[in-house]
Amino acid sequence: AVASSTLSPGMLLFASLLLLFGFASKAGLVPFHVWLPEAHPAAPSHVSALMSGTMLSMAVYGLLRILTDVLPTVSIVVASAVLILGLLSAVYGVLYASVESDLKRMLAYSSIENMGLVFSAIGLGLFGRLWGFPDFAVVCFLAALIINGAHTLFKAGLFLMAGTLVSSVHSHN
Repeated sequence: AVASSTLSPGMLLFASLLLLFGFASKAGLVPFHVWLPEAHPAAPSHVSALMSGTMLSMAVYGLLRILTDVLPTVSIVVASAVLILGLLSAVYGVLYASVESDLKRMLAYSSIENMGLVFSAIGLGLFGRLWGFPDFAVVCFLAALIINGAHTLFKAGLFLMAGTLVSSVHSHN
């Protein structure tokens, strides 16, 4: 029903915001991030690597597929919400990562910041599509995918390295 555009504009907006809520929660965006810094220090490092490297990327993939392939149109409200959530998450994540003393929590906040950058690029791409700048939108979506791919590879490696350090020195500090 969503893809065939048989929903009223109000229901389409409501469905879009619900989908954004789900993907933002999965990606650990502010204010839905509370699970992420708690889960990573408690999980074994190889699980943290999988969570940060793969699970967060699935939220980005799902959001991009829904917003670019399934929804007939994306409203300015949804584009604004994606951009604002991304910017808030980027700022919040980097501020908390810079003062965190627990290594795995610091990496978790860094993941929040990285997902914020990805969602900010997606939000800018949505505005590019809305305002009739398809080349700008493609560049923004490509930037989001590049940032997401780099995060997937490097953050997984950083969590594996953190596990090695924690087991060597017996401290998360």
